[in-house]
Amino acid sequence: MDRLQFVFLMKDAFPVYSSQSVNKVTSALIQRLALLTVLAYLPILALANTCTPEHTNAVLNVPGTFATIQAAVNASAAGDEIVIGNGTYNESVNLNTAGGDITIRAANPGMVTVNGGTSRAFSVTGFTGNVTIDGLVLTSSMDNSTSGVISSINLTGRLTVSNCTFSPTAAQFLTDGIYCFSDVNNVPTQVSILNNIFGAFDNDQLIYIEAGDGNTTNANVDILIDGNTNTGVLEDDAVRVVTESSNSNTTMVITNNIFSGWTGSGAGLDVHIGFGGTPPTGQTARLLFDNNMISNTDGDGITLNLDGINTDIFAIISRNTITGNANTETGIFVDDDSSGDGIEATIFLTDNTI
Repeated sequence: MDRLQFVFLMKDAFPVYSSQSVNKVTSALIQRLALLTVLAYLPILALANTCTPEHTNAVLNVPGTFATIQAAVNASAAGDEIVIGNGTYNESVNLNTAGGDITIRAANPGMVTVNGGTSRAFSVTGFTGNVTIDGLVLTSSMDNSTSGVISSINLTGRLTVSNCTFSPTAAQFLTDGIYCFSDVNNVPTQVSILNNIFGAFDNDQLIYIEAGDGNTTNANVDILIDGNTNTGVLEDDAVRVVTESSNSNTTMVITNNIFSGWTGSGAGLDVHIGFGGTPPTGQTARLLFDNNMISNTDGDGITLNLDGINTDIFAIISRNTITGNANTETGIFVDDDSSGDGIEATIFLTDNTI
C-alpha cells in the first residue's frame, strides 16, 4: 500500500492545473520549517560548489602553451586547471585522458567557443575525477538523441557545468545540451549545473540525467540545478531526471531556473523517482523545487513521478511560477505510478503561482 501525504495550509486557495488539487500556502512559519527539514539533508558541498578545485597543481594555457584544448587535457595532472584564451576551437574534447580532477574555463567568459562539429564538444566515459567546465560557448551539429553537447557516462566524481552558453550551429540543437548517465553499482551520480544559457533545441532536453537502471544498487544521487535559462525554442523537457538505483539516497535541488518557449510537447521539470520495467527497491529521496519560472510549456509545468518499492520521499515544491497556454496540460502534477508498492511520500506545496 502506498501513502502520499500532501501538506498545505489554505489562504486564498485556488485550483492548480492538476488531477489532484493543490493549494496556495502562505504560512511563512510552515514554509520555513519545511525548508529547514529538507535542507538538513542537503550536502553542504553541493550548495557551496565552486568552479575551482581546492588544490590546483598547475595552470595550462591554451593557446599560449598548448595549441589545442585536447593537448592540454592530455598533458594535465590531477587538479590542473586549463585556461583558454579568446577564439573558436574546432575540436571534440575527450576528457578521459586527463590525469584526474580537471577544470576547464575561459579566460574571458563568453569569449571562447568550443565547436564539436558532428560530435560532442566535451565527453567523458568511465573516468575517475571531478570535471568542471566554466564560461564557454558550446556548439555542435551532432544529431543524436541519446547523447549531448556535453556527455558524461559513468563518471566517478562530480560534473560541474557553469556559466556556459549553448549556441547551436544551425537553427536548433539536435541532441541534449547536457547528458549524464550512470549505471554502475556503488558509484554516486554527482552533478552541478549552474547559471547556463541554452539556445534552441529540437526534440531534446536541455538537461538530461539518468542515475541507475533497474539493476543498479547503492548508487546515491546528488544533483544541484540552479540559475539556468533558455533563449530559444523547446520541443521536449527542459530538465528530465530519472533515478533508478535500489538502496540509494537522492538529494535533488532544482532552483531559480527560467524556462519558456515550447513549440513541441515537453515539461518544465520532469522528475522520476523510480522508472522503467524493473522498479528500484529502497530509495530515499529529498527534493527541493523552488523559485523556478516556467512559461507556456506544451505539457506539465512540473511533473513528479513516484515509482519503486519501499520508496521514502520528502519533497518541497515552493514559490514556483507557472504560466500556461492552450497547450499546457498541468501546472504541478504528482503521479503515484501503478508499478510502485510501499511508497511513503510527504510533499509540501507552498506559495506556487499558477
